[in-house]
Formats: sequence, C-alpha cells, structure tokens
Amino acid sequence: MVLSKLTPRTAAALAAAGLMALTMLAAPAPAATHKHHHHHHHHGGGGGGGGGGGPFPCSTTPDPVARTAGNAIKVQVSCTGMPQSQRVIVASPSLQNSCSNVKADGFRIPTGFGANKNGDLTLPITANGCHVGTFNFEISEQSTPFKTAEVPVTIT
Repeated sequence: MVLSKLTPRTAAALAAAGLMALTMLAAPAPAATHKHHHHHHHHGGGGGGGGGGGPFPCSTTPDPVARTAGNAIKVQVSCTGMPQSQRVIVASPSLQNSCSNVKADGFRIPTGFGANKNGDLTLPITANGCHVGTFNFEISEQSTPFKTAEVPVTIT
C-alpha cells in the first residue's frame, strides 16, 4: 500500500491500530496475561455486600467467604459506575498465590471482560485449595480514564 494514496479514514484506522499496538507494548503485564488475554466477554451488572473502594465502587459477595470441600471458594465481584462498555482486566496475584485454578466466569485470571452499557460488571469467581486470609482483586480499566479498583475478599 502506498502511503500517499491512503484515504483519511484508512489513515485514521491505521493510526488508531498503531497507537493500540504501542499501548499494549508499553504496558507491562504478567506472562499469564499474554497467554489468556483473548477471553473477552460482556456481563450484566448486579449488587453485592462486602467492602471495596477506589475509583468506582466494587464489592464481593459473600464477604467473608467460607471455604468448602477441597478449600474451594465461590464469590461474586461486582463493580458499578464505570464508563459504558468499559474493557477491564481482572487480576488477583495475591489470590492466585493462595489458591489454585482461580477463574473469573470460568476463565483463568488475569483475563479481560467488558462492563455492560450501564457501566456495571458482575463476575462469579471460583478457586480451589485456598488458604485463609484477605486478598485483593484488581479491576483495571483498559481505556480512559484508566482507573484501577482494588477489591478485598476475606477467606475463612
């Protein structure tokens, strides 16, 4: 393709793609992110108990969460108030160090999801072999305003 023959629309698309590629290269990420980043799903919103704070309200339900057979847990993470259809990465290095097979909506974390049209995100989290303690989920927006919420969950 000869650059002088690019239409303004094609040039804008190429510039946007180049900017996205540079953004991805510039952002450091754990090796697991690169392996599993292709999982993107949209989910509806919901409420919840538990504590949380940060740039947009998030919570875990139940909190604390009691371990079941095999020291397994099931907990729901809910966030509200994000921009419409915001893409996020869900991660929890501390929980991954304490448990095995940590998944958000069936996908190993860290992985990507999208908030719904109201800016809400609700994810079921499962894990096995968990230890007692308090761990943080990190919900990181992948575009403006690039905020990250840390959501604690206590395992008993």
